[in-house]
Amino acid sequence: MGSVSSTKRTEGTKSVVQELLDTVEKYAWLGVLLFAFGWAYRLGKFVSEHAINCLFGDAWDYTTPLFRHANPLVVFRWQHGPHREGIGLLFEWAVYTLTRWNTRAVDFAMVGLVALAMGVAIVLRYRLAGRLQWSDLLLPLLFCNLGIWESVTIGSHVAHSVMPLLLVMLTGGAWLIPKRVWRYRVVAILNVAAVYTGFALFLGLLNPILLAIEIWRLRGKKEMRAALGALIAVLLTDGSFLIGYAFGQVQGRFEPWPMARFMATLFAYFFKADLAFGYLLLAAMVAACLAHGARWIREEKPESLLICLFTGFTLLFALECAYGRVANGTEYAQTSRYLCLVTPGMVGLYLAALALPHWSLRLCGVGVLFWLAYVGRDIPGREQYVMEVWQRGRADWITAYKQTGSVGLAGKMAHLTMDPHPELSHMDEKLAYLKAHQLNLFAP
Repeated sequence: MGSVSSTKRTEGTKSVVQELLDTVEKYAWLGVLLFAFGWAYRLGKFVSEHAINCLFGDAWDYTTPLFRHANPLVVFRWQHGPHREGIGLLFEWAVYTLTRWNTRAVDFAMVGLVALAMGVAIVLRYRLAGRLQWSDLLLPLLFCNLGIWESVTIGSHVAHSVMPLLLVMLTGGAWLIPKRVWRYRVVAILNVAAVYTGFALFLGLLNPILLAIEIWRLRGKKEMRAALGALIAVLLTDGSFLIGYAFGQVQGRFEPWPMARFMATLFAYFFKADLAFGYLLLAAMVAACLAHGARWIREEKPESLLICLFTGFTLLFALECAYGRVANGTEYAQTSRYLCLVTPGMVGLYLAALALPHWSLRLCGVGVLFWLAYVGRDIPGREQYVMEVWQRGRADWITAYKQTGSVGLAGKMAHLTMDPHPELSHMDEKLAYLKAHQLNLFAP
């Protein structure tokens, strides 16, 4: 009798524990959403404390078509460095129009874009698994890391990386559309925006490859025509990017080993980790991209497609970044504005960790990523100092310029250069325009 009673008590205890665990797992979605809102608010509060209402750096150059009242097509195709401005500058233009060229408003809008990209990533996780899990708390850590401070508080350059981050996530969602005809149409439409918007242009290299594989897979079926039409549209879009393109703005040097070190440094910097972790992340990302690309070709697994797309995009960006900057030194990999475009690759690594065959491997992979992301969630002290110097310097420059009306004198008084090449960007003329129309730093 005692043995039977003991067995029943044990079973009852197990039942209660299991019910508790099921309840905790059941409400994982709520925990993930609350965590996401909290981290998005944290990023917004950070921007509120550090954003300054004044054009800065490259903004004096890439906004040139806005000063000239150019038509939307010119704005869309405007080239700045190796990329074009696309819907990023159109978005920025819309915010400027509504806010008297308030760059703080643009910075807040970019926080909204980052939060939207994070939301798309959470939806993609739900689509893949049918539910959210507690491990998905990692996603807000990856997207709302304060390490992206330069992208959302300096220069307000929407097209460079924040809008491309959203476009990469949206393209991932497009590739999961169940009906193939609509899938290919949406991919082709998003490809137009991506190729012309900042470094999202690397989607223009990945989409044709994925579409070609789809055409091969669908040979002999009626859906093949839709995929073929999308491929033609994508290739035409890619080709149109080169019309009027100034290749002289693209510079770089191919050095395989220094470039690999640059990429590893960039990946380590994402988490503020040691270089050894950077090499591990680089190797893991290459392996995940190749392995899941092959798996998608064999089995058409949607998670493998996203892993290949996200890791492939970040690897292409990191490779281009290394090619263009390695001559300046590996330390240039530790640049805040690059981190938004490393995020898709880290999301891909997270999905790859979840796809590992054994629970212990999954736990290890997700655990390491979560630990790295949580430890590296803030700004290193050195960058915090630089950010505060720039913040004070920009505020002092505004005061000094309003007093003197001279770019040079204001720079000397504030000990800060608002544009390293004011003559080339015609900064004086643009300041006169802003003053005449009471915009930006002259707004009432």
